[in-house]
Amino acid sequence: MKSPMAAVSAYEEDGIYFRVYQVRHRIKVYARMGKKAVIEHGSTPDQAAVKAKRRLMSL
Repeated sequence: MKSPMAAVSAYEEDGIYFRVYQVRHRIKVYARMGKKAVIEHGSTPDQAAVKAKRRLMSL
């Protein structure tokens, strides 16, 4: 059986590690900086990454 969650890509930007997932028909981004991590969803990987970065910086 195929897993519904598969990592599409991973990259690092401004000291933040991003991992992009496609879960069924949604895009989710896992963002981690040090010991802080957040997961955000969006319609595009870029939109989700911006939301995750904004939320991570506010913690």
